[in-house]
Amino acid sequence: MSTSAPSSRNVAAGADTVVATPVAVHRRRAVILLVLALFQFWLWGTRINNLVRDAGDFSAAFVAVHAVLYAAAIGAGVVLAVLGVRMWREARAPGGRP
Repeated sequence: MSTSAPSSRNVAAGADTVVATPVAVHRRRAVILLVLALFQFWLWGTRINNLVRDAGDFSAAFVAVHAVLYAAAIGAGVVLAVLGVRMWREARAPGGRP
């Protein structure tokens, strides 16, 4: 396993530039993104559970606004998870490409 194989390609406007990222660094970044995604799911899932359980103590507007905010945060977690999985797969692919 080579740790210096190019794992991503960056083509700027009109310039062919290859950015070589070591595979180990690419995997480490993927793990960080996946851990952050799991943390987002745990944190906001817990908050949603608390909100639903205590919904009777708050106004409907409060619950609605916070439900939308929590859903947006879960959406950010989904984005982190998708990016992490793609990055992990890219690091595993031969030649650094999926």
